[in-house]
Amino acid sequence: MSETDAIKEYRETIDKIYKMLAYREDLRRSFSDYGLRVTEEGFSITKGQLDKLIASLEVTATDMDKSRIKEAINYWESAVLNDTVTPLFKDLVIAISLVMSNWNREIGKTDDIQQGLVKVERYINMHHNLMESIEIQKALLKKLKREMNMQPASWALSRAYIESYDNANKSK
Repeated sequence: MSETDAIKEYRETIDKIYKMLAYREDLRRSFSDYGLRVTEEGFSITKGQLDKLIASLEVTATDMDKSRIKEAINYWESAVLNDTVTPLFKDLVIAISLVMSNWNREIGKTDDIQQGLVKVERYINMHHNLMESIEIQKALLKKLKREMNMQPASWALSRAYIESYDNANKSK
């Protein structure tokens, strides 16, 4: 991928994130106040520094920057493991994770940030797969219950035969 293509893709991702951030009421249902604050702070730091890098300016990540980004990642990890993951949460976190991953590769260069981002994405995907599995199991259970309630005529005949056979054996 050429540099201009990468910058174009970056800008499209940023636009997508801003569109998701515009859904304030939905965000409040998907994130705690603290979670939304650290998410937006982490995004703001990474976007600001990546924009400077694109403009060919010198950029250095401070320990405070890295700490704030880790704070967002830690919140996401906790939220995925302990709360319901809404589609908005999933989409926003995945998009911001992509920006943070690029930031970390170019500026932050911190292994634990990259590992945290990979872990959060893995947890989100596992959560999504688990929820899909639950929905499939619910549908199968509903179908099984319908099948169990359906009794073809042959079952009734078989039951009558078994009962008459059983009664004949009892009288002997």
